[in-house]
Amino acid sequence: MRNCSRQPASDVVQRANYLFENGFGKYDLLRDNCEDFATYCRTGILIVGPGRSGQIGSLARKFPETAATPSCFF
Repeated sequence: MRNCSRQPASDVVQRANYLFENGFGKYDLLRDNCEDFATYCRTGILIVGPGRSGQIGSLARKFPETAATPSCFF
């Protein structure tokens, strides 16, 4: 996800501090990861509900036979 509008650094830091103080939820490689954290801090957009990281989605498209079992990458 790309957001072309620049956000003031103070807004980005404020969002990161908010998540640091209030929690970001349980880390999940596929649905709640550092990409989601960075997207929220940068844009203010918080992805809620079932979803998939853009990086994981790209990997799944490249290797569709392994998409159902991401643990094979570890």
